[in-house]
Amino acid sequence: MTRCFMTGTPLAGYEIMMMMNPNFLSRGGGMLARHKYTAEDCDCRYCIMAEKKNQPCAGAGQCVCFDERLAAGCWTHGELAECLINEIGVKKLNGRTKRLLPPQTPTLFRDEAHKKRMTSITTAATRDPAPYTAAVFLLSADPNLWERSSQAIRGGSIDFGKISASDVGLDGYTLLQTAKDLYLGGCRLTTEELCDPQIVGDELFRLIVSAFVIRRYGLHANCV
Repeated sequence: MTRCFMTGTPLAGYEIMMMMNPNFLSRGGGMLARHKYTAEDCDCRYCIMAEKKNQPCAGAGQCVCFDERLAAGCWTHGELAECLINEIGVKKLNGRTKRLLPPQTPTLFRDEAHKKRMTSITTAATRDPAPYTAAVFLLSADPNLWERSSQAIRGGSIDFGKISASDVGLDGYTLLQTAKDLYLGGCRLTTEELCDPQIVGDELFRLIVSAFVIRRYGLHANCV
């Protein structure tokens, strides 16, 4: 039995209005919050769980204010990497991440040249910037790969069909394929391969995990 008795009559609109909650706003009638969190706003002493914890948050995985602290740029790149890898639950992978990307790791770039190459490409034109930014991060990490891929990046999108994998080396090829997976969706690099230093060297591991962090949490000012 329908709850609307006046459907199809001139009183149908009044009936719907009378069943709404008091002060109800229709979709699109709300207010857009423009508050920007700061590190001071997200200090652990203000946390609603402070009395129960009696200590500062141990890390990204234990913080109840994770999203707010992320927006305020309170987490280091290393802390975000540890939080992400802990979710996978592979002990060997966790250990390698802690060794190569300890919590105090402030930045994710290979060097200043890598940072300059990446920041020369804007993400403003892309609808979903995280996959795009993660892919550009990997493509710009290697000078030879960047030379072959920069022309394929236009208007916030990447045309991988225009990127040649010739003469980029094994590491460059791995970066290219991982960037493609992060951008288009896929998983060609297995956890076992990522844990094996003979397949994925330390520097390559740092870059790939950093790209995972960007894909998951975005690129924040504290990482730049």
